[in-house]
Amino acid sequence: MIAHTTPLLIAVFPQQEAAGELLMACKDGGSAVAAGIVDAAALVKDDVARLRVTDTRHRGRRGLVVGGVVATVIGGLAGPVVATAAGGRVVGGLRGRLRSAPLKFELLALGDELPEGSSLLVAVVEPGWADELRGLLDPTALFVLTYELRQAVVDELNRGGNVTFPCSANGARPAGGGDLSGGADAGRAVVPVQEDVGVAVSAARLTDELLPRRSPCDA
Repeated sequence: MIAHTTPLLIAVFPQQEAAGELLMACKDGGSAVAAGIVDAAALVKDDVARLRVTDTRHRGRRGLVVGGVVATVIGGLAGPVVATAAGGRVVGGLRGRLRSAPLKFELLALGDELPEGSSLLVAVVEPGWADELRGLLDPTALFVLTYELRQAVVDELNRGGNVTFPCSANGARPAGGGDLSGGADAGRAVVPVQEDVGVAVSAARLTDELLPRRSPCDA
């Protein structure tokens, strides 16, 4: 029996706005690759070296929502400094989901080495869609990392639950348009975040909201 795996891609861009713009283009129907994206998040490293989430594939009632796999990667990128800082308890729990020491080290190193003003896209895609997404990312990305996650790993990461990054009540709209899933929350008004600031990774909160689209990578 063939063991199916789930592709995870991490792309790093030199421009702060690049990852968010690419994810927004997918949401707006600008790429056929959107059909293969299960879950995704765009992040930036701001001018004081903090990781912030600027957009996600899914929007929820309280903010930007990601599933267990993407949330765990974000926790790994944030590292122990964010995990132990005030408000970072959930991030610490996300890092704890990683059982693979090499992957944990690799994500930590990547998060530390990201230059200020850069951006990053984390995406989980349907099996068979990795090459298509790489074709979209490669022309503008500094580099793209691709992992094939065994189903047991996906299940383990999802058991910890989905995560929301609450949006601040500042009256600005987050990057991107509606949810590209067409689910119940698609187009729903949520309290948004400033496009050039995003939500601090340390603001992560566990949520009982489900991702609209059912797949092996949904919690």
